[in-house]
Amino acid sequence: MFIGVGTVINIVSIIAGSVIGIILGNKISEKTRILMTDVLGAITLIGAAGSIKALWNRDLIASVPQGSPILIVLASLLIGGVRSNFSWVSSKCHDCNRWGIASWNRL
Repeated sequence: MFIGVGTVINIVSIIAGSVIGIILGNKISEKTRILMTDVLGAITLIGAAGSIKALWNRDLIASVPQGSPILIVLASLLIGGVRSNFSWVSSKCHDCNRWGIASWNRL
């Protein structure tokens, strides 16, 4: 294994899921798509709850000022969101999405 293997797995999974979504998206009923979105949202919430649990880690609480753990998480989310919004990655993702939709519509 190498450093960053999780990132590579994440990227490959996102690309594979996108391709499957483009290929099968219109073939799945609306009811099933809504169900799948709800299930994925629930899984995301469960994962977020597990991550929030780290805010009560005694080592973290002891190493930062009182009230800071939640501010650290909020600042990280805000900085990450703003940075990605202004980065070329966001633009390229939108271009890829437009290309995928145009390709699908030609089929």
